[in-house]
Amino acid sequence: MEAVRTLSDRAVTGAQPTATTEEERKVLELMKEVKLISANIPGSSASRLTMRNEIRANILSLGVPSFYITVNPADVYNPIVKYLSGHEIDIDNLMSHEVPVYWEQAKAIARNLGVAADFFDMFLNAFFSAILCYDPKQRSTEPLPLPRLLALGPSPGIGRCRQDRSQ
Repeated sequence: MEAVRTLSDRAVTGAQPTATTEEERKVLELMKEVKLISANIPGSSASRLTMRNEIRANILSLGVPSFYITVNPADVYNPIVKYLSGHEIDIDNLMSHEVPVYWEQAKAIARNLGVAADFFDMFLNAFFSAILCYDPKQRSTEPLPLPRLLALGPSPGIGRCRQDRSQ
């Protein structure tokens, strides 16, 4: 127990915990094994460290990402949500009186959260397909880890993606 206290005191001061006794060496070995095991537990600090290391490795091998983007579809303003909730609208000839009113749309979404979920899924699939040239429906059932999802490899660009589809 004294070895654990000594190592934690060294770690608190910012010093690299190194073993000076056999007991401290065993404690460090145990901590290393716990870290290795917890790296596979989603949300653990070790798993976050693993993901950061994967992102750094991807940056080293693929280069720094060209752009960063935050995807936040505003479902309370989008006419597609109105259409998904059962209203008949012609999106190609949308009139100003058919554009969703914030409060009415918010109430419609609150009554049927599945509509918002369907819209979000459709929006992200369109984003992945059009911008990243990646079809989420063709991936395996194994979920992609976040760093892999964020760095799917060098993007061929929107123009090339459209050319590939037209062939």
